[in-house]
Amino acid sequence: MATLFGMTYFGDPESFRHAQRCPVSQTVKDVCREKYVELFLKKGREHLNESSIRRALLPQIFTDAVGRLLSPGEYDLVLRYFPVQPGNISIEEYTRSIDLMKVDRAVSPPPIITSVAKSPADLIKISNRSWLIQIEEMKHKHRRDPLGPTDAYQRPVTQNMEYGWDSMVFPGESANPLHERKSYHPKGQTDVTVGGEGLTLESYYGVEYIRI
Repeated sequence: MATLFGMTYFGDPESFRHAQRCPVSQTVKDVCREKYVELFLKKGREHLNESSIRRALLPQIFTDAVGRLLSPGEYDLVLRYFPVQPGNISIEEYTRSIDLMKVDRAVSPPPIITSVAKSPADLIKISNRSWLIQIEEMKHKHRRDPLGPTDAYQRPVTQNMEYGWDSMVFPGESANPLHERKSYHPKGQTDVTVGGEGLTLESYYGVEYIRI
């Protein structure tokens, strides 16, 4: 028994071998003949007849042999040599079918990894072009614009900016300007250094009302 500073209990060598076990890849063809015979005799003893068992118990034997449920490909392989029919199967017929199944030259079903640890998920392979497109979309979607809304879009973005600055709304009148159209100008045309105009709300927000 190993200890670390007299406090930590590690366990016996069998515990280390159990903890360091590798994933096992095993199919119905990889199980040895002796194990199949042992499982057959075990099922026979449970039903008080070691020389033959019911064919309905064969799926349980193969499930116990590989330690998991069979895959569809493995079921095809088993049913090829163990036909489904009523009645019992003798130990002689059982072992003969096992030998034929193990030397079968057909394509074996893909092995299934049986392990306590979870296998890592497969990485999604994408082309460089699609990856760059995704980066561009994420950049525009998740990045906050450092400028104000009117500087970025050159137009008001709220209803208050539409009519609240240069239109006087009297009681009974509509708040929305009537018979007016808006022309949006680039930022360079509304700069205070162009034409010598003063800094007004219209030039600041890039909107000029043209009255008809």
